Amino acid sequence: MQKKYNQFKALVAISKASLLAIVKNPGAIFFSLVFPLVFVWIFGSFGGGGVAKFRIAITNNSDTSNVLYEVLKAIPILKIEKYATPALQKTDLEKGRLAGVLHITSSYDFLKKQHYNIEITSTNASAPEVMQLVPILENISAKVYPNPDKYFKKYLHRKTI
Repeated sequence: MQKKYNQFKALVAISKASLLAIVKNPGAIFFSLVFPLVFVWIFGSFGGGGVAKFRIAITNNSDTSNVLYEVLKAIPILKIEKYATPALQKTDLEKGRLAGVLHITSSYDFLKKQHYNIEITSTNASAPEVMQLVPILENISAKVYPNPDKYFKKYLHRKTI
């Protein structure tokens, strides 16, 4: 009578043979264990290891005496740049050195509640940063406004130059 085939015994036999082949060959040990660790070490050293920071600017005629501006200043991933002239600001924006330029204005609704209008000016050079910046601004507006869906969609405007 023929013995019944056992898959577990076959697995053990193949694993044992593979392990013995690796142990008997020093080159196999090096390329299986040491070489991947070297790759991890080399490619791991390329990363900055930090969170991305977004350089933004605020227009000179923006309302900076409000809660929204103070919240923007307090966020560590946003670096607010100050420019002497709008021409320098526009040059940095066009070259992709800025994620965007924010223009903040305030207005009052019929209930005399203050709202802040945010206009983001960006270029195609900063499109990836702006796509990440908009959710951050949405999150800020959720903290500042009591009902972010109602207000933020109405008061955030994006303009590409």
